[in-house]
Amino acid sequence: MTDDTPSRDDRDVDDEAQVTANAAGPNPNTVSSSGMRWAIAAYLGASLYDQRDIYDTFDWPRQPDAEWLYATYTRNPFAKPVVDRPAFTSWRDDPAIVDQAEDEQTDFEEDVEKAARVLDLWSYAERLDRLAGIGRYGVMVFVTSDVDSPDDLSTPLEAESLSTSGLDAVNQIKVFSEVSVDNIEWGGIGEASDGRWGKPVSYTIDFSPEAETEEGRTDPTYDVHWTRTVAVPATRLLDDDFFGRPRLEPVINTLRDIEKVLGSIAELAFRGADKGLAISYDPEKIDTTSEDFWDQNDEEMQEWHHGLKHQLETVGDVQELGGDVADASGIFEPQLAALSSATGIPKRVFEGDPAGALASAEEDTQAYFGMIKERRSEYVTPHLVRPMLEWFVDNAIISPPSEDIDRVDVEWPALRVLSEQEQAELANKRLEFLGPAVVVKEAREMHGLEPQPDWMANEVANSYLNEMQAGGAADGPGEALEAALTENRKEAAAAARTQSRMLLGAEGDD
Repeated sequence: MTDDTPSRDDRDVDDEAQVTANAAGPNPNTVSSSGMRWAIAAYLGASLYDQRDIYDTFDWPRQPDAEWLYATYTRNPFAKPVVDRPAFTSWRDDPAIVDQAEDEQTDFEEDVEKAARVLDLWSYAERLDRLAGIGRYGVMVFVTSDVDSPDDLSTPLEAESLSTSGLDAVNQIKVFSEVSVDNIEWGGIGEASDGRWGKPVSYTIDFSPEAETEEGRTDPTYDVHWTRTVAVPATRLLDDDFFGRPRLEPVINTLRDIEKVLGSIAELAFRGADKGLAISYDPEKIDTTSEDFWDQNDEEMQEWHHGLKHQLETVGDVQELGGDVADASGIFEPQLAALSSATGIPKRVFEGDPAGALASAEEDTQAYFGMIKERRSEYVTPHLVRPMLEWFVDNAIISPPSEDIDRVDVEWPALRVLSEQEQAELANKRLEFLGPAVVVKEAREMHGLEPQPDWMANEVANSYLNEMQAGGAADGPGEALEAALTENRKEAAAAARTQSRMLLGAEGDD
């Protein structure tokens, strides 16, 4: 795998031809942009003193490439959650695709559900979400029924050329990060009519596993036409229409510092546990010039050091070297706080406590879920879900929606999780409502009668639970639900009193 994947600076919009992304030589259309980027890179590390560059001093990478980011993602224990956790939470539940033009389920909705089930579509989308976040983008490749050899991947996909119809036309789905893309061919002015001017028209992709380390293996690299792909940026786009900023980019320096802190702690602990000894000999008592003495001394020291002897016999003064391991929590905690601040992921997640044992964990969770809700609507839906659905519709693999694909609603289930306090309130509501029913239950049991339903108790309580989970009952039930609870409690109490007196032989009115 190479690191030739181009930056935006390498794109050429030549009027006469497409230009390969990593073509040699400067592009006059992007010289000013390149100069700006180099200027920004030059400012990284600059300080008030010309003699000191803080990036060199702190060993921070200035312009990490995709390979560096991938290595950090796979080896740094705090880099992986930065990339994975938002994707895992966003795809905790599958989205519901709703064709707004119809009240009943349409063929389009049925086909999407079938694609999700047969092709495991949302699972691949979640994987692509993570892979895209490692570098600047990710690519999903659809291997369709018209592909008889790898060379066919480089040709445009045409719906009428598919040898099978429907979902059977998709033989395989492959997902890749930027690391696997060796080259991108960008569209010139000739592709403007297709909307591909300045956008990828072909990818050169290494199809071997990205984590493959086996030496001597031949990496299968193929050209893939853009019509057979869905490309996803790493994050919400800024000035560029294709490349997103890597998710690790804002925390690269912090991750590097964490590695240094963890490595230093481990080294200090090792040296502290394996302290050396300094032995001084009195030359008036020992002939320190004798080679035999030093040979015997070295042998005894080696036996003691390797555990062959539990005591050290010497006539010299022995002094233990090394010191105690300092508490590094004061250094480590600010690094985790910086990670949390930059990513929006609660600090306790990086600390290995995803459930949250602190009182503030519930507030952190709700704030995090709020960020994920925004991520679903502003990133996952427009950059992942809709392009994938559009690809299936454009190639006649699933039925089209009743109207334009942009009018299709992508609905996500609520992420809200009830707090301990809310669970306690819900339990009290259930008990308060079911209380009268208990009287009737005991009376019927006393007379050997069949149990009676609980007068909608479960239905009302479950409605309250659903309202709380949707975020509408954080401070208590809504007015309508509270009224329903009150009315049902009255009905339940009246029924309980009436039936209890009847069953127990009581007389009189309520």
